[in-house]
This record gives sequence, C-alpha cells and structure tokens, in this order.
Amino acid sequence: MSRAKIRQWAAAALCAAAIAAVPALFAGDEPAAPKPTKLDPLKRLVGEWLQVDESGKTTDIVMARSRLTAGGSVIIEELFPGSEHEMVTMYHLDGDDVMLTHYCVMGNAPRMKLQKGSTPDKWTFVCDGKGANMKETDPHMHQGTITFLSDDHFQSEWTMQKDGKPDHSAKFDCVRKK
Repeated sequence: MSRAKIRQWAAAALCAAAIAAVPALFAGDEPAAPKPTKLDPLKRLVGEWLQVDESGKTTDIVMARSRLTAGGSVIIEELFPGSEHEMVTMYHLDGDDVMLTHYCVMGNAPRMKLQKGSTPDKWTFVCDGKGANMKETDPHMHQGTITFLSDDHFQSEWTMQKDGKPDHSAKFDCVRKK
C-alpha cells in the first residue's frame, strides 16, 4: 500500500473515531432547565387559536398560530396565517422589559413595551415611538391588550393610531384549537 493511501486511510479512521466520540462528550449532560423569565406567562399563547364570532360561536378560522424559538426566548405569533392579511408579532425580553415587535401588513413594524400595572391575566403593550418604516405620526398599531381568560381562551384588542391619535380598534376573541 502506498504512503498516500495509508495517509488517506489513517485520516478517514481518525475522522470516524472523532465523530463517534462526539456523543460521549455530552453523555449524562442533561440540558439545564430554563430559568423563569417575565416572558413565561405569554408562553400560554403557544398553539393554534380559532376565532369566536360575535354570537359566541367558534369558527374554523385559525386566527393565530404561536410557537417558541431561540431557545424559548422568543414567541412568534402569526396572525391570520396563510391569508393576504398575515402578520407576525414577536414577543421577547429587552433586559427586564417584555417587548413586542409587530410586523404589520401596512409594511411597518412598531415596537411596543409591556406597561407597568399589567397583571398576570391582562397585559397591555404600548408603542414606545420606535419601529421600522414609520414615524410616530404615521398610521401604526400603537397599543395591544391581551386578556387571558384561561389557558384555552384569550381576548385581544389592538388600537391603530394615526396623526398621533387613536384611529380605530379591533377586538378578537380566541379559543385554543383542539
């Protein structure tokens, strides 16, 4: 056998041994349980949510779909998934503050901060004047309130602002898809 072939064989054997050893490096290492954060109550949103109409009847319309990402540090909420009005809201921490960024069908992305005085069952977010593709006076979602009625039922109200004043609100009543 030539020296070149021996070197190739030895390199291949060394790589195989290194790859085989990788699982042993982590054997017995259980992932650390995530530390509790102020974001934890919002993790109740994870799942699919159906809209309840004005008469109280649950529709088959998936109003929202939420999931965790980034090691559980971000909640991605898709609103009206699959429709021409689909939008994304991402909830995350910024230091000690619970924040959201709402990627709106209007093409802007207002940033909102959880307000002091919010309770475990009622969270109110207000735009901090910052966001992508917008000035504070441009039309944008300016406030959102989420009321947790149970682990399987929540209501939300979102207020648009235009020219520095509330313009209109939209209310949604959602139940978990089973």
